[in-house]
Amino acid sequence: DEGQLIAAALTYAHDPFPFRSVDLTTSGPLNGLALLPTHWLGLPQDYFNARLVAVLLEWGALLSLYGTLRTLFSPAVTAFALLPGILFFATATDTDFIHYSSEHPSLFLGALGVCLIWRHRPSATAADARRWLGWLAGGICIGLLPWAKLQSAPIAAAAAIWGAGLAW
Repeated sequence: DEGQLIAAALTYAHDPFPFRSVDLTTSGPLNGLALLPTHWLGLPQDYFNARLVAVLLEWGALLSLYGTLRTLFSPAVTAFALLPGILFFATATDTDFIHYSSEHPSLFLGALGVCLIWRHRPSATAADARRWLGWLAGGICIGLLPWAKLQSAPIAAAAAIWGAGLAW
């Protein structure tokens, strides 16, 4: 999985149009494209870069979950709830756990989308005239889920229905 995604990212660096020169089957084009920003910053497109992106996406998902839970609970309860995930990602050393996989972008997009939708719900920001920006960004994140991993389409559908219920 990791080698295929790195090869896709190498190809995307020369031909950035999905499905023209790269077919990641059910993985989706975003998994290869997610490796490009760190490459543009000067890192070589290799396993180190892929694993760095994996760590950044994992921590981005944990921060998004913190942002979501922080609106419901105190900081101490929220940090305690995320402690198992934080400890796992901080101490995992087995290659099956640390390699870049097609689940990383889906995890990040799902957590970020839910965070944006929840934090900009009508009851939380009724006076904010720019609430729709958060909803739009959250909807885009949820809508991108199947483009990261085809199997996340049911999760995207459930999150979209949940967001529509909040809007209703």
